[in-house]
Amino acid sequence: MIFLISSIIIFNLIAIFMPKYITKYEIFTTILFALLFQTLTDVFLNGKYHLYYYFSIEINWISLIPMFGLYPAFNTIYLNYYVLKDKWTTKVWYILRWVLFSLAFEGLSVQAGYFSYNGWKLWYSALCYPIIYVILAFSLHITQSLTKYDL
Repeated sequence: MIFLISSIIIFNLIAIFMPKYITKYEIFTTILFALLFQTLTDVFLNGKYHLYYYFSIEINWISLIPMFGLYPAFNTIYLNYYVLKDKWTTKVWYILRWVLFSLAFEGLSVQAGYFSYNGWKLWYSALCYPIIYVILAFSLHITQSLTKYDL
């Protein structure tokens, strides 16, 4: 639990105090999208197929701590420094670094004991993270496109 609480504090402080390159509106809407995406993923992979779980195999309120404590901060940091207009090679390297970071963080989370596998493997995450990060960037792109046309 010390690893989880420390991570929540550190990543939220980074997300709050880093220089912002995206608007508060973009941060808010992409956080909502990321939470919805995470919840839908958990409903199927955790709730239906029981491939992984937070704290205990049963669905419980304590699972909301990593969901609301970490994912908004990760999403904000990731998208804040993601440059939609950069070359595709720059984007690929940026996503690859986040995939490696996420795999390391997931491994530490398993060792810390608040995240557990029940059929899931770390290499499944290695396949999923690039797709997830592309979807999150696409969510930002949609949000930015829609705000251009707001009056």
